Amino acid sequence: MTAARHRFVVVERPRDCSEMDRLFSEVFISNVAKCLSEQLSVEPSCDGDALPARDRLSLSAQAAIGRDRAVLHAVCEEGPTRRRIWSETRVLPSRGAPPLDDESILQLANEAVDIVGDLLWREDIVETDPTALALMASRWIFSTDRREQDRADRLLAKAFEADAPGLFLS
Repeated sequence: MTAARHRFVVVERPRDCSEMDRLFSEVFISNVAKCLSEQLSVEPSCDGDALPARDRLSLSAQAAIGRDRAVLHAVCEEGPTRRRIWSETRVLPSRGAPPLDDESILQLANEAVDIVGDLLWREDIVETDPTALALMASRWIFSTDRREQDRADRLLAKAFEADAPGLFLS
């Protein structure tokens, strides 16, 4: 059983903001959703009300763009009480348009994907799912940190034991 069956990711659209702020927030959230799909094989939902609240991870972003700066605040919450798991803010120079391709915004999107990945693909949840174990290992396999490389090796060995395709040996 994969972690995606235990937890659901909901991306929330911004409310009550200007069109430019909404654009900035929605592009950021769309980029995170795309990365979740590509990197973790997770398809986020936009309809959180249809999902069980206790199994829900919610990801949202609010933006404010002024004449000389833009602010983006991202939040990840879980469960029916919406317990805050993570939040980060970036303040960037701006000339009235959203800095969509700014390196710190892309870094913030990667941080959001990592946080969601850590929550969804916990080893204790996916210990019998070889694909999920391999996805987890792929996050650390090219690390320069020996501990992370060892963790990737251990996860791939566990994936091979659960289902022995040659993919996990490569």
